[in-house]
Amino acid sequence: MQRLLWLIVILVVSITACQVNTQGSSSNSSEIDAAKPYKLDLDKAPANLGELKMNLNQLGPFHSRFTLEFEGQTDWVYQVDTRSDGANIEFQLVVNGVEGNLDLGDVQLVNTSGQNYMSGPATDEQCFQFPDTFETEPLFLGPTEFIHLAEFSTLPEETGTESILGRDAVHYTASPGSHLGWQDVSVSFWLDTQTQAVLKYEFSATGNDPLYLKGDGKIHGFFEVLEIGPQEIREIPNCVIDFPLPDEVEGLIHFPGMLAFTTTLRPAKLNKFYAQALEPEGWTQEKPQTNPQTQDKVFEYSSQNSSIIMHVVPLNLKDFSEGYQVEIYFDE
Repeated sequence: MQRLLWLIVILVVSITACQVNTQGSSSNSSEIDAAKPYKLDLDKAPANLGELKMNLNQLGPFHSRFTLEFEGQTDWVYQVDTRSDGANIEFQLVVNGVEGNLDLGDVQLVNTSGQNYMSGPATDEQCFQFPDTFETEPLFLGPTEFIHLAEFSTLPEETGTESILGRDAVHYTASPGSHLGWQDVSVSFWLDTQTQAVLKYEFSATGNDPLYLKGDGKIHGFFEVLEIGPQEIREIPNCVIDFPLPDEVEGLIHFPGMLAFTTTLRPAKLNKFYAQALEPEGWTQEKPQTNPQTQDKVFEYSSQNSSIIMHVVPLNLKDFSEGYQVEIYFDE
């Protein structure tokens, strides 16, 4: 349950927010891009979970792996496998070496058609569903979360061309010494000359444990594209929503005990829809409530020892045609 609560905390940053935060700094990235032929954009987060960093979407179907290891007071390994079939993306997270509240658990996420479906031991095998536009803390780490090339005082150096997965890849290295509070920083990456995708990325440093804050040690990150070619994306189980939804629904979010979406349906029509859907199933509607200042409305249904509370909020008090944010909570 602790892991499930943690996931709810990092996901429910703001149900009404509609843009993913960007990471890192872009203070001098344009200068670096102009000075060197590689086209990395490492200091910006993806627009959503369906658009991978480091130009990997240029590869078509692929399988990659990022492994982060820390040797110190607490040794741990954080590993993310990513698969893309060219349209859908699957992430598989495995964490080893930490126990108790620090163990956030393993999880699988599939991104398809603008929606994300996530389940695994970290969610107590319950399904979390949310759109790309839903604001979250970073869900999966990659090398660019730790190393920001745009903040280096000197440019990475080109050391030659190597063959990776049958492709020519230019090898770049950098040793800035210190970076983001770490010491002995060393970075290498290999850039595919055909697609500008990063096929390998390796870094090492000494300093503070970046995930669990358990003192100093040595950190090593290694990213590698393992395959380029057809991939099978596994379906996330237990993601069927067994609750009526109107046709006019966008941005659907489903967490254990909660549903949220936006709709153009006026509150009266929404209430009529749920009255017709729920009352034949034995639910009784309580008296609706309205906040006259904000025009928020609350509809509540009860059945034996269970209740459903529906909170309907206008997206724009000056123009109701823009629609409503609907949050539904289940108490069972």
